[in-house]
Amino acid sequence: MAVQLFSHEISDLCLGKPPLRPLPASATVADALSLFRRSSGDPSLSVWSSPVAGEASKCIGKISIVDVLCFLCKEENISTPSVALISPVSLLLPDGPSLVKQLDPTSRYFAF
Repeated sequence: MAVQLFSHEISDLCLGKPPLRPLPASATVADALSLFRRSSGDPSLSVWSSPVAGEASKCIGKISIVDVLCFLCKEENISTPSVALISPVSLLLPDGPSLVKQLDPTSRYFAF
């Protein structure tokens, strides 16, 4: 199996996958729930940082509906769901380095 995987280019792993729906980091948990509700079965949303002067916004992570539900089911959030729903969606992102790696759109992978 590994031999077969290494024999294909990385682009093969990306073909046919729909783009993630974007969500600004300043959005609320309620905004995320609303996007999941309106989406057509999208399993994840990408969270984007606000653009800084002279720089473009950057994907800082992705969240799923499971992340939202786990956040809302925390003991401190069950007692005050209205406060939890207006919390920033950036609280749903894991601590530490992001698993999302953003590449320049013009990047290419060459196998030698």
